[in-house]
Amino acid sequence: MIAVEFKGHNLSQKEIDQNTTELATAKETESELGRSYNNVKVRSIGRGLLAGHPAQVVKFEYSVGTPGGEVWGVMTTTSAAMAPNVAWSVGCGGLGKTLAEANKAFSHWQSDINNFPTNFKLK
Repeated sequence: MIAVEFKGHNLSQKEIDQNTTELATAKETESELGRSYNNVKVRSIGRGLLAGHPAQVVKFEYSVGTPGGEVWGVMTTTSAAMAPNVAWSVGCGGLGKTLAEANKAFSHWQSDINNFPTNFKLK
């Protein structure tokens, strides 16, 4: 989970929700994720909820280099902005030595991965 505070901004939740109605494109998201991961491919982008707040949900595959070799992952991230000025992002996924192994791990936990952000509580 990542939380980022935006200093100097003090928007209401209604203003935040109005400003976040447009989803990012796959190309934009792949470019952003490519800063941290290799071989990024966005599988889907949609809407969801994070702790009851409107959120963007991105499912993607990626790889990272490690001393032991390439590791693959399939992940879903759920991101939302909340008043007064904090953005939250929660991610869950599956890893493997190959993309096929990562897909299998993700598939095994997929229902839990999909439900986790909807049950998240922020105070």
